[in-house]
Amino acid sequence: MNHQQFHAAVSAAQQGDRVSAYRLMHQVLHDHPTHVAAWLWMSELVTDRASQRTCLERALALDPSSQVISQRLDLLRLHSLLATRRTDTPAKPTQQPLKLGDYLVTQGIVTAAQMAQALRAQQVARASGKRRPLGDILVRLGWLTPEQLVQALVQQQQEKVQPHAIQAPERLGEYLVAAGLITTDEFATVLTQQVALRQRGGDMLLGELLIGGGYLTPDALEQVLERQRDDLLRCFNA
Repeated sequence: MNHQQFHAAVSAAQQGDRVSAYRLMHQVLHDHPTHVAAWLWMSELVTDRASQRTCLERALALDPSSQVISQRLDLLRLHSLLATRRTDTPAKPTQQPLKLGDYLVTQGIVTAAQMAQALRAQQVARASGKRRPLGDILVRLGWLTPEQLVQALVQQQQEKVQPHAIQAPERLGEYLVAAGLITTDEFATVLTQQVALRQRGGDMLLGELLIGGGYLTPDALEQVLERQRDDLLRCFNA
C-alpha cells in the first residue's frame, strides 16, 4: 500500500488545501477501498451529509468496533433528525429519500426521544464490538414491530428506485430491485426473514438469504456488489 499518498492527503487537509486533499484521498480509496482511515478522512472532505454518512458507514462496516467512527455517525444522524424535526414542509417526490430514523420519526412511528435512546444503545453495542442495526434495537425496545420495520425499509427502497429519485441506490437491496433482479415483494419477504432471524439471535446477510431462497445466483450477487463499490467511489467525483 502506498502510505506516502495517504499521508500527503492528510497533510494537505491539515493545511487547509481541501481540493488537493480530496483528490489524493479519492485516489487512495480507488486503489485501496478497504482503507478505514481514508474513509474516515474522506467523511471530513465531502460537504453534504449524505456523502459524509456514506463514508462513515463504509468505515464502520470495515471496522465495527471503532468508537470514533460510531460516535461520528451517531452525531451525524442526530443532526439529521433535528433538522428534519425543525421543518414542517411535506416531503416532495423530488426530495432526497429519508433515512430509516428520519422516516420513523417524521411518520410518528417513534418519537425523537425514543430514537435518541435507540442510537445511544447502538453506540454502547458498538463500543463492545457488536453491530446492531437501529431497526432491530427499536424492535427489541418494543417501540417498533417487525412488520413496521420491514414496511419502513421497503418504503426507503421504493423511493430510491423511482424514476424521479435524485439519489442513486446505496444499499444492496436497492441495487437489486433497480436492476430488476428481485421484485419489491421478494425484497420484503427476505427482509422479514432477516429481521425474524436477528430477533432470535441469529444473523445472515441479505445476499446469503437471497441466494439460499433461490432469488439470486452467487454470480449475480457478486456483479451487483462490484457495481455498488464502483458507484460508491464514483460518487466522489461529482
